[in-house]
Parts: sequence; structure tokens; C-alpha cells
Amino acid sequence: MSLTDDEVSEGKPPPEFDKGDQVEVVVNAKNITPHIGSVIDFAWHHKERKWFFTIEENGKKVGKRYAKEDLRPFVG
Repeated sequence: MSLTDDEVSEGKPPPEFDKGDQVEVVVNAKNITPHIGSVIDFAWHHKERKWFFTIEENGKKVGKRYAKEDLRPFVG
């Protein structure tokens, strides 16, 4: 995804993942359920100043948003 001029001037970095990218959830104390799926949406969180990603697994939206550190590219 390319950012608009306004988004660049606001200091937003490009998102780490794009729609359609295959990812898996990094399982840890914060994320206890493993998921593998594709990114279906992402949104900028103004207060935390970072992107959050929504994924879909087996055709169903996972009901949690994930930050970049919660996801990794899936190669499988």
C-alpha cells in the first residue's frame, strides 16, 4: 500500500503487511491462540502511533487486531 501525501506528512510509516499477505500469529502470553491467515484490513492507531492488522483464517475474520510484533510472514 502506498501512503497518501497527508499520511506521510503526519509521520506514518508504511504498514509492514499489505492486504492479502499471508501471516501467522506469534504465540506468547498476549496471544495464546495460534492463527494462520491473510491480512484483510489494517488501520492506523493514532494514540499508539502504529498500524494494527485484521486477519482472516479459513474464510472467517479473526476477532482481534494485531500489531506488527504480533505477526510474522507465513511461509508454508
